[in-house]
Amino acid sequence: MGGADTLDLDGESGRIMKLLRAPLSLLPAREDGFFNDTTAFAATRELELHNFYQLAGQGIDPKTFSLVARKGVDSPPVTFETVNNVTVPYNQILGLDNYNEDSGTPVYRAHDNKVDGTLANSNSRYFVDYKNGTLFFFDPRPFAPRVLDDPNYPVRPFDQLASSVLFRSDSLVGAPGTSNARNRDIYDIRNPRRPDVSQYYIDVDFTSARAGNEITLGRTNLLEGSETVTKNGQKLDRDKDYTIDYDLGRVTLKSAPGPTDQINVDYGFAPLFQQAGRTLIGSSFSLAGRNRALGGAFMYESKGAQDLRPRIGEEPSRVLIGDLNGQWKTTPQFLTHWADALPGVRTTAPSQFDVSAEMGASFPNPNTFNEVYIDDMEGVRDAVSLAMTPERWHWSSMPRRKDTSADTIQAFEKNAEVHWFTPLNAVKERD
Repeated sequence: MGGADTLDLDGESGRIMKLLRAPLSLLPAREDGFFNDTTAFAATRELELHNFYQLAGQGIDPKTFSLVARKGVDSPPVTFETVNNVTVPYNQILGLDNYNEDSGTPVYRAHDNKVDGTLANSNSRYFVDYKNGTLFFFDPRPFAPRVLDDPNYPVRPFDQLASSVLFRSDSLVGAPGTSNARNRDIYDIRNPRRPDVSQYYIDVDFTSARAGNEITLGRTNLLEGSETVTKNGQKLDRDKDYTIDYDLGRVTLKSAPGPTDQINVDYGFAPLFQQAGRTLIGSSFSLAGRNRALGGAFMYESKGAQDLRPRIGEEPSRVLIGDLNGQWKTTPQFLTHWADALPGVRTTAPSQFDVSAEMGASFPNPNTFNEVYIDDMEGVRDAVSLAMTPERWHWSSMPRRKDTSADTIQAFEKNAEVHWFTPLNAVKERD
């Protein structure tokens, strides 16, 4: 709803309200599927802007932007029509090319087969909003301008006024089946099926800047004043070009980097905790019988390193120690007889023979890292990639299909789904 303050007949202040967008249920269709323009709310359809297109990207680099309008899905694509034996690109027909900017100075009523205002030094009308990522057409209905007097498609004075400032030899006002056929179906059919009503397509290529200015370094407890931030080799000044949180390890740039800018951050840090992980596991068992017994034990110890590059004596290690012992008892009669055969000896109890054995083994690995560093590594350099956090992933635009003739309603109604994920087969990179 929109409105304006006014005075009622009784002199009291009031507000006149205007409906900007009616619910679809209040906009019925005729038998042929087109909107019924005789209803009370049909006028609200004229308030809808059909000449703005979202480019699914922000911070666009003008040097990388290119746009080509085509008709149909033929291969090779049809990007022009013939007017008086002269080929006219659809970019001109849509009113996007009215200046020749090849020399750097825009020349009106000329063409360069590029969208006006996409050059870095351009000062002509801008059809592309690089910052917000939108494309603008002068025609309120760029693919079916209402500029010719047609009983079935009445002319609109505002459409004629907008078209009069464009330098083009033709517009999309032709009859169905012609090379400049207008496509009013995408505007006036109540429930259009895109594959059935689509006639013209816009292919846009560009490079956009990153969405955020914050860089997470992946380290905490940074040494104050140790950082050096460069942009394309040029050193940036702290608090002027960027701010830094030493505790959390975050660098925030004051201005958004461009899509081709190279940002490097060198810094020093002190480990917040100097404790290394240690694991100790032990177990023992014992099996006892009437005349025999078997037992054993093992112990496993694992120690981690405090530093990424351990020095001598601080290497990560592990050791496995095992022990096995047994005992066997017996009462051999022949030993008793031997004892009784000795002069003056008389046994009163059977003889007993005991055998005990024990063995142990150690399997140490004094350095599971398999490397050791002699230097204290005070000046070592670590390369840390940017964090793959979910907020750094965004929905992408629909990818261009290799076979454009395979366009289906499913293909039009689904965007390319890109989800944040952590790779399963990650490779840890280190010096």
